[in-house]
Amino acid sequence: MRQDPREIEFYWRYELPHAMRKIARLREKGHKATAIWIDESIVTLSFKLVRVWRFKRERIRLKYKFARSQKTVLLTGVDLDGNTHVDFADKANSITFMRLLSWVIRQYKDYRLVYVFLDNARYHSFLGRLPPNMKLIWLPRYAPECNFDEQFHRLLKRELGLHIFTNIEDVKAVLGKYDSLVRPSLVGKARKILKSYEKRFSKGHQ
Repeated sequence: MRQDPREIEFYWRYELPHAMRKIARLREKGHKATAIWIDESIVTLSFKLVRVWRFKRERIRLKYKFARSQKTVLLTGVDLDGNTHVDFADKANSITFMRLLSWVIRQYKDYRLVYVFLDNARYHSFLGRLPPNMKLIWLPRYAPECNFDEQFHRLLKRELGLHIFTNIEDVKAVLGKYDSLVRPSLVGKARKILKSYEKRFSKGHQ
């Protein structure tokens, strides 16, 4: 499957600006409103261990084997103000997705409107009833550049490259430091659109 340029164009030209316009209008009236981009990814820790020195026919050989991979599912989110969220789970499935979505519901329960942007993973299904203040927006297929949470993942990957890990708990400890940090630059494009509408509304334009 390939990207659909029409879906991507619709997202950047209509869907995202429409959401930013609604949020700007509500904020202009004094209400709390935001958007959040969420995603999951699998972090795998795999490294090579020295097994044993041994003699065989008067030759010294060094044997290697790969250690059993250690994995964790990284649950992340970044909202319109740059607030970040980092959590971990054992598997990536519908239960994991509901755990992440439940956090969003609790975190933004006092908001008038919350747009939740997410990709088209098969387990991104919601069988219950969403709160009236929340709207799910599915991003264009195979277009990670449309998900600002991918910018957050790139930041986390760069951080991982600065460390040497021996177990997955150390990975969680490093990535967990980014939970609740504020990084507005991650959603710079959306904030630029939002500010353009806020400027228009402040001047009395509709």
